[in-house]
Amino acid sequence: INKLTSENEVDRLVVVPVFIAPGAHTTRDIPTILGFIEDDGSGHHHHHHHDHDHEHTHDHDHGHSHSHGHHHHHHGHDDVKMEFEGEILYPDPICDDDILIEILEDMVKDAL
Repeated sequence: INKLTSENEVDRLVVVPVFIAPGAHTTRDIPTILGFIEDDGSGHHHHHHHDHDHEHTHDHDHGHSHSHGHHHHHHGHDDVKMEFEGEILYPDPICDDDILIEILEDMVKDAL
């Protein structure tokens, strides 16, 4: 993310989790990387944001919409500080949408 945002003029990221169901990656790993939640090292996670006198908005109706005008960072030794001063949108996984079923059926037909 740092490379993408430093080499391009970006004010909004849409991070689409390409998984067919919610799981550890979509509910813990990716949100931790994005700075929405913090790993406290015990396997338990808590929401954590540093307020730098910027406005925060969160909208959790269907997907996740997080608007942050500040940087996110993690306090682990191996974590890389995410440097992004814009909005991050994080929708729900694609799940079992009918179009996905059609794609899979086509792939099976092509393989036969």
